[in-house]
Amino acid sequence: MSLTVELRNSIEQVYLFKPSGVQLRSLGIPQDYVKKVDEEIKKLLDDEELKNGTLEVMSGLFSYLTTLDIDDLTKIEDFMKKYPAKLQQLDNLYKLLENLPAEEYKEYWLGKYYGLLDKLVKAKEEFMRTIEEREGVNTIMEFYYKVFLGLLTDLVENIRRYETVERLKARDDAKLRALMSTTNTLIFVLSYPIIAYLEGDKLDYEILTYLITIFAKPSTIKDKYSEIIGEALFG
Repeated sequence: MSLTVELRNSIEQVYLFKPSGVQLRSLGIPQDYVKKVDEEIKKLLDDEELKNGTLEVMSGLFSYLTTLDIDDLTKIEDFMKKYPAKLQQLDNLYKLLENLPAEEYKEYWLGKYYGLLDKLVKAKEEFMRTIEEREGVNTIMEFYYKVFLGLLTDLVENIRRYETVERLKARDDAKLRALMSTTNTLIFVLSYPIIAYLEGDKLDYEILTYLITIFAKPSTIKDKYSEIIGEALFG
């Protein structure tokens, strides 16, 4: 199995609707409905218009992300509203999960995020080898992969440390829902350049440069990244 397929499948698994049997019964959702929804989500994730639009979405992030505060990252969702018809189904589906107890809702998503992180960590060396075999050096893509992995790790750790209230439903915990929504949106948007690179699609390296300098931290690392990337771009 190629690295492209492995990473696509790992990212796709985050968005597929996979509650346990007990959770399905508590939510009142029949199993055949879940199978049908999974098929529709797979079609959505393979939609060319949506995939090609994610880089355009990324280009508008920078006027919103003035800090690295987790609450500011939720503003990314404003840009995803450009595709309401394609994303409404996902949004409605996730709202069903909000009827779970907050702790169970949190663990449901953490399981998916840990699976993706594990795959990204294991695929890192192979991704770097792919770059080397294809073009020798691509500093921006190398840094982008590392920064994306670090950002996702930080977000997941933030969720893991979040303390839920006993007997509270997820729908009544706005902070928890914001953390999940932010993470899901970031994964959807920011994983695209990695897949696009592996598939040989054209990338906007100026956008990737901004993403790296915005999300890399602390500031000393951001400064170093800016210096190295500047040299790679402009000599």
